[in-house]
Amino acid sequence: MSKVKVYVIGVGPDSLSQQAIDLLQKVEVIFSARRFNNLIPGTNAEIISITPIKKVIEYIKLNYKNRSIAVLTSGDPLFFGIGRKLIDELGGDPLRFIPAVSSMQIAFSSIKESWNDAMFVSLHGRQDDIASLILPFKKVCILTDEINNPSVVAGVLLDEGIEDFRAYVCEDMGTANERVTAGTLSDIRDISFSPLNVMILVRDKIHTSSFGLRESDFSHTAGLITKDEIRAVTISRLKPPKEGVLWDIGAGSGSVSIEAAMLSARLRIYAIEKDPVQVGHIRKNRRRFGAFNVKPVHNEAPDALLTLPRPDRVFIGGTGGRLNEILDVVLDRLNGPGPVIVNAATIDTMNDALRVFETKGFNTDLTTLQVSRSKQIGGKRHLYALNPIFIITGEKG
Repeated sequence: MSKVKVYVIGVGPDSLSQQAIDLLQKVEVIFSARRFNNLIPGTNAEIISITPIKKVIEYIKLNYKNRSIAVLTSGDPLFFGIGRKLIDELGGDPLRFIPAVSSMQIAFSSIKESWNDAMFVSLHGRQDDIASLILPFKKVCILTDEINNPSVVAGVLLDEGIEDFRAYVCEDMGTANERVTAGTLSDIRDISFSPLNVMILVRDKIHTSSFGLRESDFSHTAGLITKDEIRAVTISRLKPPKEGVLWDIGAGSGSVSIEAAMLSARLRIYAIEKDPVQVGHIRKNRRRFGAFNVKPVHNEAPDALLTLPRPDRVFIGGTGGRLNEILDVVLDRLNGPGPVIVNAATIDTMNDALRVFETKGFNTDLTTLQVSRSKQIGGKRHLYALNPIFIITGEKG
């Protein structure tokens, strides 16, 4: 095993451990944030700013075999820190980690909450949909940045109709300026905070069902909803990924979108629907089940599809007679092999879907579902049949 040449040292609340102090007196180069410089003991080492990180890593890669190096970082270097990047670039052998108490640990202690059951999210430099990262969970610890600060996060959640989180913002933890602010999201939205903060959100409950919802669970117009049995097979064929983009075209009340969203909380789902009444149902169901990674799109396909993020999966449940045009756009913009699922109630629509898929070189699969349900008539149980549905699956070869 090669000799350790890079020490990655965590800084606790305004202090360094004796072990860290001993190591810093032996190395030749120290990378440090300005706020840590006063903690460095007397040394002949060259002290260099830890930003920008990219240049720090380039320097370490070029010099670690010939010079002993220390990197000072807050808390635990392997928790949303520089540690993971260094391992990726250098491997583990040249590195030694000395963690300290993190700001997250101090924050949870300050508000008297356990943190073993929390989800941790870093918004540093993130361009993701903030709400979809946070909303599936009861307890979330958020590392914010100057753009995605606590007031912005609170505003995003309130704009989504979410009000049930208790919010805590813990600033400058372990310093003389330490402050903990507790309140509602509305309270937090109107306050400015120090850039060095941890935001913790806690709520009492979330919807726990993930699969097997019934038609009666959804807000919908009578009869205009994908039946339970059809929805189950459709979602199975879609194979919703944990992350990515799903288009639900002709979404109706959004039942397929909602159930897929609850299976894959980080999946971004666009429910495209032209009927304003149905869009209203999507919004109600989205709120009812906390499926805020579903984005209602009140517009008509295929025009609505041109500006959406490229999809990894597509479900087409309604076309308004424009199946060919819709499939042309879908298959052109599809990101990866798919699948693309078309549910058809008529033989003509089934044939059109198969023809377009095969013309575009897609592999196809056809399933016909005929569902019968029981009904009590005159004290006896009878079966009555629902209309058959053709489920057409297309995937790039």
